[in-house]
Amino acid sequence: MPPLLSQISSAIRAAWWDLRPFRLLMIVYGMTITVSVWEISQQALVVDLYLDPHANFTDALTTLYPERGESQYAKVIQAVQCAEAQQLRRPAPATCRQYNPDELVHEVRSFFERGLGTGIKHHQGLYYEYLQFLVLTKAKPADIDAAYQAWRRNFPLSSLPDPRRSRR
Repeated sequence: MPPLLSQISSAIRAAWWDLRPFRLLMIVYGMTITVSVWEISQQALVVDLYLDPHANFTDALTTLYPERGESQYAKVIQAVQCAEAQQLRRPAPATCRQYNPDELVHEVRSFFERGLGTGIKHHQGLYYEYLQFLVLTKAKPADIDAAYQAWRRNFPLSSLPDPRRSRR
């Protein structure tokens, strides 16, 4: 080995030997950086729980628990996202093909009413969003008042604003 390479080689070995107490720490940091880079690269692969046909939370929930209010609420969210895609004129995801575009508003209301009909009492979002939905679709005043009374009866201390007043 030429003398210059031998000097460089011995200098590297000496430097590595000086870092001997920190070798384990360097290995841990190296692994942490590798995993962090991988995690950051995976953030772009966000799964849509309601519309992705391969990871569909709604279908799994309604298959496992068809009679629960949470299942019907998941169907509401899925149908509303399909309606948003339809309104924004985006291509409809494959999951949305199960809904008739002309009847989507009626289907959303039936999902809300089936969910509330299960007797669920602990899910404020279901009650509140049903009330908002009725106000937005200009339902009968008696239906809106009944939904308001049900929401207030189950959540009297709610700090959410009254949707009947905020839409006028």
